[in-house]
Amino acid sequence: ASRRIEHRVAGADANPYLLAAMVLGGMLAGLERQLDPGPVLAGNAYRDSTPTIPLSWPEALAAFERSKFAREVLGEQFARLYAQTRRGEMQDFSSYVSPLEYSWYLTTV
Repeated sequence: ASRRIEHRVAGADANPYLLAAMVLGGMLAGLERQLDPGPVLAGNAYRDSTPTIPLSWPEALAAFERSKFAREVLGEQFARLYAQTRRGEMQDFSSYVSPLEYSWYLTTV
């Protein structure tokens, strides 16, 4: 008798506006296309070890770039530009050498 929707995928670092657009876009697409949401989950969802989303930044970005749905919801140009800026951020982030890395690796050379 009771129904509810829970969305617990997004982290605190997610853009709340893009998150809302994608979640609402997914709900709208599901209603309009009469998509089957799949079976009801019974039990503890945290104990389900089946990965359903990318677990790393490069995997998530690649999935976003492959997503026809993201382009439909956000628009082709926005999705392309968003992916480009995230790729640049990812490259900047991965080029940063932390103080811990300095202390671990430079002392061993």
